[in-house]
Amino acid sequence: MAMLRGPVLVVMLGLLLPASAGAASWTLEEGSAIRFEVYQQGAPVQGGFERFTAEILLDPDYLAGGRIEVEIETASITTGHQDRDATLRSPNLFDVERWPTARFASVSLEHLGGEAYEARGQLTIRDVQKDVVLPFTLHITDHPGEPGRWRAEARGGVTISRLDFGVGQGEWASTAAVGEDVVIRVAIVAAAKR
Repeated sequence: MAMLRGPVLVVMLGLLLPASAGAASWTLEEGSAIRFEVYQQGAPVQGGFERFTAEILLDPDYLAGGRIEVEIETASITTGHQDRDATLRSPNLFDVERWPTARFASVSLEHLGGEAYEARGQLTIRDVQKDVVLPFTLHITDHPGEPGRWRAEARGGVTISRLDFGVGQGEWASTAAVGEDVVIRVAIVAAAKR
């Protein structure tokens, strides 16, 4: 189980390593984030979540046994604007008191070739679960600053409808002010001993 809380970036990940390396324990580095973008009044608004836990297990020889599970603390949502963030946490949007977490859990993983992969799974927000497909890339190299360690970068993204998950009650159900589509981007940068 991984924990990302402000500056504390520690995670246990089994990632896709060369066959001889096997699974490893990973530590998140600068650049790990869950971000999103939505349009408000026709202008893009970017934000993210400051706290989440993650368990990612991927074996290149046995993808059928791999899994990705991410749990996000919805109250950690931030867009850099205090009033907007309070509105996002309110009952009409994320309702963080009633539903304090959002969750993604994969049901299958597929290698598409090269560094391209795909995770199919369920995304749950406000207790509404929908099937989603998360394409991502994974790049593993020798760590440039720490000999004897691997460095992994995984990046992916998916577009969802906020209304499909009930994020938009009352006046916020309208797309006149806030667009329906939300682009979610995930970045994981991690290091581990070889």
